[in-house]
Amino acid sequence: YILIGLIGHHIDIKIGKWKSLMVGAICHVGMSAIMITGTKFPAIILAMFLGGVGAALNLGNFNTFLPSLGTKYPGIYHGCYGIGACAGPLFATLMTNNGIQWNYFYYVVLGLTLFNLAFLTLAFKDIDIDIENYTTESDKDEDTSNQDQKHHDFKAALKDFRTWIGCAFIFFYQGSEVSMGGWVVTFILNYRKGNPTSVGYVSSGFWAGVTIGRFLLTSPLIKYCGNKRSVIVLIGVIMAFDILTWLVPEKIAAGLFASLA
Repeated sequence: YILIGLIGHHIDIKIGKWKSLMVGAICHVGMSAIMITGTKFPAIILAMFLGGVGAALNLGNFNTFLPSLGTKYPGIYHGCYGIGACAGPLFATLMTNNGIQWNYFYYVVLGLTLFNLAFLTLAFKDIDIDIENYTTESDKDEDTSNQDQKHHDFKAALKDFRTWIGCAFIFFYQGSEVSMGGWVVTFILNYRKGNPTSVGYVSSGFWAGVTIGRFLLTSPLIKYCGNKRSVIVLIGVIMAFDILTWLVPEKIAAGLFASLA
């Protein structure tokens, strides 16, 4: 993710969005193919690196493309991400509970990544042309006159303090979200004496909460509260449910509060 955050913009310029999406999807396929083998730990790290490259390329491209279509589309997109994150632990828990080796789960992931590669190839084949067609003639003239300046957008962004504040926010938000989704399982196992065969459902509950929030809350909050106020209110709500997850000495309540967070 960090690598693509630094060079993703240059990849787009060099090969275009469509090919960039293809590279991302192929990296996902590569990750799954390696993980299926149940290989040694260093190879698993390499597989996860490939998966991170693929996810960052695709996520970055969609996060810049979809908002131009309307505010509801990023919410739907990230809601679908939540569905996958919710379903993954359910499948994995069911498989391991039935004595299936952990690495066989990645056959499911491989199948999905192959479908993903095919769908992305078909759906976004002419994305670069389509995006160009959205640009008016006056915009094109302005783009031509500012072509040299556009090459320095990345440097200009790094000189703007708002970029760093935004990066810090994303760093803490994304870190806390993904950590919470995984940590809550360890927390309930170690500190609430949860059942190892069913605790995976708690992680699914967390991601189900993410999914519902993104589908049902994104558009209404932006419409009635605005972006900035919504973020501030939601941070307060998250903090409250995080504290309740930690303090209430009951595993079912901990899972519920994590999902609400």
